[in-house]
Amino acid sequence: MPGDNGRRATSGLSEFATDELVADIQVRGNQTVPASRILNQMQTRVGRPFDPRALAGDIKKLASLPYFVTVRPLHKSTETGRVIILEVVERRTLRYVEYLGNESIKEKKLAEATGLTVGGAVDPYAVEEGKQKIASLYRENGFNRVHVEVVEGADSKDQGVTYSINEGPQERIWTVVFEGNEFASDGQLKTKIASKPGIAWPMGSKLKRDALESDVDKLTDYYRSFGFFRAKVGRTVELGEGGEWATVHFAISEGPRYSIRNVTINGVELFDTSSIRSGLKLTDGSPFERGVQQQDVQWLRDLYGSRGYIYADIRAEMLFLEEPGKIDLVYNVEEGEQWRVGRILVNIRGEDSHTRLPVAINRVGLRPGDILDTRKLRDAERRLGAAGVFNRNPQMGSVPTITPEVSPETRERLAAEEKAEEADRQGVFRGQNPASPSATPWTSYMPPTPSVYQIVKPAPTSESYAVAKEPAPRQSIAIEAEVYRGQGPAAGYPATTGATSVYQMQQSVANTPEEALSRSGTPYADQGQPAGNVFGASTAPDAHYNPYPNYGGTTVGATDPSAAPIAPTQYAEGYPAPPTAYPATTNTLPPPQGYPAQPPAPGYPATTTPSSTGYPAETIAPPTYGQPAPPTYNSVGADAYQAGSPVNTQLFPLGTNLTTPVPPPNDPFADLVINLEETQTGRFMVGVAVNSDAGVVGQISLDEQNFDWRAVPRSMQDVYDGNAFRGGGQHFRLEAAPGTQVQRYLASWQEPYFLDTPISLNLSGSYYERRYDDWDEERLGGRIGWGYQWVDRDLSGMVTYRGENVKIFNPSDPTLPDYAEVLGDNSLHGFGLRLVNDKRDNPFLATEGYYLSASVEQVIGSFSYPRAELDARTYYLLKERPDHTGRHVLTFQSRLGITGSDTPVYDRFYAGGFSTMRGYDFRGASPVINGFEVGGDWMFLNTAEYMFPLSADDMIHGVAFVDHGTVTPSASLDDYRVAPGVGLRILVPAMGPAPIALDFAWPVAGPDFDDKRVFTFNIGFQR
Repeated sequence: MPGDNGRRATSGLSEFATDELVADIQVRGNQTVPASRILNQMQTRVGRPFDPRALAGDIKKLASLPYFVTVRPLHKSTETGRVIILEVVERRTLRYVEYLGNESIKEKKLAEATGLTVGGAVDPYAVEEGKQKIASLYRENGFNRVHVEVVEGADSKDQGVTYSINEGPQERIWTVVFEGNEFASDGQLKTKIASKPGIAWPMGSKLKRDALESDVDKLTDYYRSFGFFRAKVGRTVELGEGGEWATVHFAISEGPRYSIRNVTINGVELFDTSSIRSGLKLTDGSPFERGVQQQDVQWLRDLYGSRGYIYADIRAEMLFLEEPGKIDLVYNVEEGEQWRVGRILVNIRGEDSHTRLPVAINRVGLRPGDILDTRKLRDAERRLGAAGVFNRNPQMGSVPTITPEVSPETRERLAAEEKAEEADRQGVFRGQNPASPSATPWTSYMPPTPSVYQIVKPAPTSESYAVAKEPAPRQSIAIEAEVYRGQGPAAGYPATTGATSVYQMQQSVANTPEEALSRSGTPYADQGQPAGNVFGASTAPDAHYNPYPNYGGTTVGATDPSAAPIAPTQYAEGYPAPPTAYPATTNTLPPPQGYPAQPPAPGYPATTTPSSTGYPAETIAPPTYGQPAPPTYNSVGADAYQAGSPVNTQLFPLGTNLTTPVPPPNDPFADLVINLEETQTGRFMVGVAVNSDAGVVGQISLDEQNFDWRAVPRSMQDVYDGNAFRGGGQHFRLEAAPGTQVQRYLASWQEPYFLDTPISLNLSGSYYERRYDDWDEERLGGRIGWGYQWVDRDLSGMVTYRGENVKIFNPSDPTLPDYAEVLGDNSLHGFGLRLVNDKRDNPFLATEGYYLSASVEQVIGSFSYPRAELDARTYYLLKERPDHTGRHVLTFQSRLGITGSDTPVYDRFYAGGFSTMRGYDFRGASPVINGFEVGGDWMFLNTAEYMFPLSADDMIHGVAFVDHGTVTPSASLDDYRVAPGVGLRILVPAMGPAPIALDFAWPVAGPDFDDKRVFTFNIGFQR
């Protein structure tokens, strides 16, 4: 009855419940587990209707508990109701676990090793396994003669476990001796093994037999990596009288070192073989080195990868000859096909990621249809890691990766081609039937999918990608590639009656397909179908382009005429809806929000976009499909690879209306899957900063590296969720820093990709007050920077302006001419040009890459003078752990500056302090007059620094450095200073990415009038 079903649903009963009530539940066989504990685990209760399904679930739950071996249910009907009997067989549990004889290792560590605890099940197999684990633990600590016995616990009837341990002596390594080695010294070989005396000699290093065997393999592999293919390594251990200290002997038979007789390269068609041979490091007659061979293989892969042959198979094979000590080295190359970029899929991990798609796309440097260059992929990964928006620490999460994946369309085409080849091999010939609808149309370029830019996220329950939902009104619209088809509409696409773009209109009046392609500016044209059979796009605005999708959402693609109508897109309250209809003969697609318009292509009339997004009406050019000359497909010299790829000649290559590369027919596409994980980008800090150059400074700052001025909160919920003013990849900072020697108040905003173009815009305003040793200074002003970025080359240029009012007061000697001429207010207007090439992997704690900055400036105002500076830094990654942490970095930095003779004292160069030359007081290594600091017009400062990790989590690093250089009134190397030193770098995550720096430096050369300071420290700033 309906009433019964409702009552059962509310009580949790299944459809198998009966009207008979449970009269009693009895438990039999339990000895240590109380019946009440068993009954509390059950859904079946006395007084409830008897439900067979619920009882089956109860039995399954009881059987999964560690208390029982078996649970058997019995039940019968009585006059009073259903009686349930549970027959259980209890599992024996451990009442005690004891370890006898352990002195060197605590019982807690032994318990962690065995995993046996009181109350656990009696399991003889686990007891025997625990015995082996105890012995292994002791051997890892140098007790190689340990003996462990099971006194109790081997029988299933035992109530506890007892181990008897005879530890024996702990063996330590006294010294390591190598015999027979000539190629490598003892010191070199010691760096390859783990069995060696410890740094703290009295503590020694534990002798581990397993490590000894591994060391033998390491030494053998080391020799063979340098061509000693017949090398053999043996080892012996000699113990001292007490049996504790050991001498380890490694006996080495090196044998001959093999050299290369001939280097052969097979399968190369794209490049000239001789030019490839000239680029290899291993040549005829050179001794074999595995590391160099691997570098050559990687060079070949990069060579092919730079031309889009990302799946080129390159295998190195060694052929041993009858002639002793000689081998032939053969590189077998399978070039494969040239691949192009398909879709770009962005996967930003996180509970509620709010970063806009262009923040990642702008740093990729590749666009759909481009040749897939593997070098550009690596550069893009580095730029994404250095953006400060995404995590780049492997220990904190996933680092940015870009993975090419074969596009679905290409996969289908390759499968069809393989099937056709198989059919040809089996003697199947096609008759007069029409070709498959999937046959390639005559138009050379067919975008791989309608939507080429998407944000994707892993679906909660599968490996597939799901579309990320983000607020549409303040997000850019995914760029859509239109689809042009050949003889007839493909399945799933509507029949069409007219062209909607200028490109299609030009096609419709062309006499031949080649003429249509020629009119469109396309450099590639293949022989196609007869003229007059070119289909235009559908007149429906949603057929190939959804002008107002939710950002990151699935763009509405073409649908079959029989399909259900597409539901209209929902728009947030307060935002305008798109137009409902568009003329069929004009390109009326509105531009994505934030993208600038571009002028129409030559030879085509421009169309005007109605303003439906709140922006002024903009002009949109038809697709030009222009592209530089196609790459040469016959043999070319490998030296072309060394020279780099052709530069994109577009002034704004990241704009809305991109000139889409048109690949040759049948080029395969690979989608780029960008995997990212957002990191902490916003910080609000209240504290005290201490700096040896600036004294004690109070600090209140708000810093956001993923700021978005367009993300205005629509409700307080956006503020609570962290979505307000975030997601645009901009850098915004507010800072108030009152201090004893320095006061600074700053507001700055930086947009590296203004309106999602390569143009950068920097704005800042500040008030600054500083008490120097010889005068006090106030500055009030602002700065503007307007630049352009060549993303694929990590190069940026910027036109700068700084306007300040500089007030000088309280000079130490008002009569000094250099001070007297600047007393009071001074106006400063500087117009400059700056070029920066930044290939560092991290702007705060760089470990590889380089940084080059050159700037020139003309200053006018109270004083007029030119100024130029050059800053060059190079970072060499010497070694790292297998997981890419624990990096050892060697850094070289040089700074060169020159300014005009009319430069006032407040804008000259000074040296001394943490940021310029350690070992000296702030500005203490500068020119002086009568003991007063006046600065110089010439600066030449240098640093060589080696940084190495001191902790496993990379939070503490050590540094050894040498600062050297000079500042003089004119260009010279007089008063040259040298200061070597050591220091620490301590990272505190709550304080931001810049480390705490503690440095000790001792000047060893320089003039006597300098102010020296051995210790310098810094918190929150970078050199």
